[in-house]
Amino acid sequence: MEKCEVAFAVRLRGFGEQLVNGTRRLCREQDVKFVTRWFPDLHRLSERDPVSVTTLAVEAGHRNRSKPVKSDLHL
Repeated sequence: MEKCEVAFAVRLRGFGEQLVNGTRRLCREQDVKFVTRWFPDLHRLSERDPVSVTTLAVEAGHRNRSKPVKSDLHL
């Protein structure tokens, strides 16, 4: 990877972290029960027909289905 690609990736990650942190802060301030790390899955579901959890996991790149997942989604 070239230096400019690494710099771009680092900058993009920083923007992503700022977005997530800002979203968390706004949700907390407005008392909205939303877990920001669930956004990609909710976005996928909003743009298509219902799909299985396994399909979502495969599309998100999760490979280890034997590992239990702790949910902190409290709606």
